[in-house]
Amino acid sequence: MKIIIVSGSNDSPTINILADSALQKTGKPFFVPDFADRFVGSTHVCAHISRLGKNIAKRFSERYYEQIGLCFAIQAEADNLPEAVRTGFDGALVVGTTVDKSTFAGEVRLAQRSLATAAEVTVDDVCPRLDSAIELVSKYFTIKIGDLIVVDCGFDNVALSIDDKIECNIADSCSISFRIK
Repeated sequence: MKIIIVSGSNDSPTINILADSALQKTGKPFFVPDFADRFVGSTHVCAHISRLGKNIAKRFSERYYEQIGLCFAIQAEADNLPEAVRTGFDGALVVGTTVDKSTFAGEVRLAQRSLATAAEVTVDDVCPRLDSAIELVSKYFTIKIGDLIVVDCGFDNVALSIDDKIECNIADSCSISFRIK
């Protein structure tokens, strides 16, 4: 299984591949590692790939996933570490529950809350963003059943502190909930 994060603009996207050990299920606490002093995180949208594909045109991308979910990407803020370590350490991506992509027809509100901050965004272009990411990624890598394609959905990074509780919601339903330890 590959975990592929696509970020940046359509003109200059960045692709980052994480090890499967970076994945953590919602509900388990995130234990702050000791290799950096500061950690931040933000909510992203992900697609669970359901078909094998290579060089997929954007117009066919929607056929390659049926489930969409939220994930919370955590990264270390330390200039002395390589990008792969800052973003791909064990437990760096908390994955929530998934919903059928038809749920995203129309206006959907995503919320990210911690003890210190709260934010909401309306996501009306989630599927086109995922479709573009699948087209881009499949130019370079064969996508396989079970792969996870992750895209940014516009949330600012929040600083993480011990004892924070992070919650991420799709519409009125809780997708991610965990504590920082």
